[in-house]
Amino acid sequence: MTITAPHPRPPVPQPVRAPRRSARRVVALVLGLFLLIGAAGSLATAGVLSWFDDDRRDGDYLTTDETSLDTGGHALAVKEVDLNGLSGDWILGRARLRATSADPDTSVFIGIARADDAKAYLRGVAYTTVEDVDDQETTNTDHIGGAPASTPADADIWIAQTSGPGTQSVTWTPRNGNWTAVIMNADATSGVAVQADVGATVPVFGWVTCALWITGATLGLAELALVGGGLLSRRRS
Repeated sequence: MTITAPHPRPPVPQPVRAPRRSARRVVALVLGLFLLIGAAGSLATAGVLSWFDDDRRDGDYLTTDETSLDTGGHALAVKEVDLNGLSGDWILGRARLRATSADPDTSVFIGIARADDAKAYLRGVAYTTVEDVDDQETTNTDHIGGAPASTPADADIWIAQTSGPGTQSVTWTPRNGNWTAVIMNADATSGVAVQADVGATVPVFGWVTCALWITGATLGLAELALVGGGLLSRRRS
């Protein structure tokens, strides 16, 4: 009797499974995306701030456009500026107000005083309150009255002042409180017409711009390193 050995069964093919991404690769992908977004945002913001700085920079000051201001009265009073919480060299630094009389033969006066002191000096005087030096569309307010009792230089209320022909510039370090800038003809006559602008050094502006450039560059390099490391890992595998 012949015994036939059973034929061996062919191996059963195993299903081919798609390789799974490791948790490390997923984390790296998400982290790289966040780094890319952060780098792009930081660099874009730094670029806008740098453009603004180049556009508005006048020496050490970020300066507004020059604006025409005039009144038939005896003074232009820039509306109260509340600087509470904004004092300190690191935020505003030094502020500047410049004015040039429309009449080259007329000397212009610029003074900075506490709001209450300026109101007392201008009480009963014909003058105009200027809402915003940088916006000609704002509505200014005219006050009915007469001439001041004294020339502005004789009033002992100014923390900073200047006067003379041509362009006059007054600078001061902002402090807590409400302050008013007053522009007049030096002899206190009526009919004040000037070209004016305001500016500030704003040291924090440069620091923020520099920090954004550094942050954007650092995040960009980190993202490149992460991508480069991932590509190298794939090649090895």
